[in-house]
Amino acid sequence: MSSIIIFPDLYRFSQHGREYCSLIAQPLMLSELKITFSDSYVLNIPRLIELQIGKNTDKRIMRSFKDFNSNTYVYFKKLDLSLEDFMILPVFSQCDFKCLKCKNHHSKNSKQCCSLNGGIMIEKATLSKLVIPDSSEVEKTIENIRNEFILLHFPDILDTILL
Repeated sequence: MSSIIIFPDLYRFSQHGREYCSLIAQPLMLSELKITFSDSYVLNIPRLIELQIGKNTDKRIMRSFKDFNSNTYVYFKKLDLSLEDFMILPVFSQCDFKCLKCKNHHSKNSKQCCSLNGGIMIEKATLSKLVIPDSSEVEKTIENIRNEFILLHFPDILDTILL
């Protein structure tokens, strides 16, 4: 029995015994979501996190660690479902970040500078949920998560009134 553990690439996951492991943050690596992290980023990961698989939602207890290269991994117990898709997409909230297109810094209550299509560099964030998309809906899910990120950080007037 080998004790060598092979860690997954960014936004992929692998099975380690009774748990899945996923790399959710890697400094200076632009992801499919057009998100990267600064060298000294701070990522808060709650112990109980929402896990969305396709259209189903579940709560899972997470454990996490940051390696010597400042990569952040999360672990969660093996699911009853068989997962053939090996992509997991994080949703971040309460972010302090920099727009890579406009070079503007954003934090709570700042105004949106552009469409954020050039990408963002997160300096501080909280992991709010993980999404495992169906393989046929990966592009649509990525677009939905990007839109959700914008709505979480730049609510429009109607959202503010409803709150």
